[in-house]
Amino acid sequence: MLLAIITISLMAGSFGLILGYASIRFRVEGNPIVDQIDALLPQTQCGQCTFAGCRPYAEAIANGEAPINQCPPGGQATIVALADLLDTEVLELNAEHGEHLDVPLLAVIDEQTCIGCTLCAQICPTDCIRPHVQ
Repeated sequence: MLLAIITISLMAGSFGLILGYASIRFRVEGNPIVDQIDALLPQTQCGQCTFAGCRPYAEAIANGEAPINQCPPGGQATIVALADLLDTEVLELNAEHGEHLDVPLLAVIDEQTCIGCTLCAQICPTDCIRPHVQ
């Protein structure tokens, strides 16, 4: 009887040590689904979804606190991709947050014709254009 108690105690201790090591060695930082959702969003950081940027919106979607149809810059293609990733119903873009415009999401500045007035940087809604200082 005493031998069985000692054996079970040693086994429990060994398994506890193995599980403790595994929890440290194989720890996952953050929620991986948040990273996947964030990768699908357009990264314009515009705030039209009522969140401070794409990452907070991705966290809210992952936590079930926000629907997938609040991102006008991403448009319907992003909503479809999010629905596919999360295996949920495809929704129409929520008109309260704006409408999707088919404009390029990348600012291209032609250095040959740029006069350095910085007007483009002043009106950029996402603050992504910075004047070059030499």
